[in-house]
Amino acid sequence: MRNKKQQSNAISASASTLFGITEPLLFGVTLPNPKAFAMGMVGGAVGGFVTYILGVAPAGMGITFIPWLLLYTQSVRAMIGYLLVIASSFATAFILTRMFVKVDQ
Repeated sequence: MRNKKQQSNAISASASTLFGITEPLLFGVTLPNPKAFAMGMVGGAVGGFVTYILGVAPAGMGITFIPWLLLYTQSVRAMIGYLLVIASSFATAFILTRMFVKVDQ
């Protein structure tokens, strides 16, 4: 991160993302850096593909990430599939960002 303030913003925005509130991370951290935003989109695309391959579908509608896990309690397979989707999306976006996005120190 460039400075302590930017690092603090990224950490607090990431924490709110765990509960489905993605706007602080989107507008405050990734949009100012177009490459990071693009890597996040690629991670989302990988998550969508894994969702399709595994046939993961919720039992209803709601907010995403941790609270949404309750919508996948109809079977252990659905819950594990949802966790795999989260892990694959996050890992892809994280790895691509670390590889291709250079931030001035």
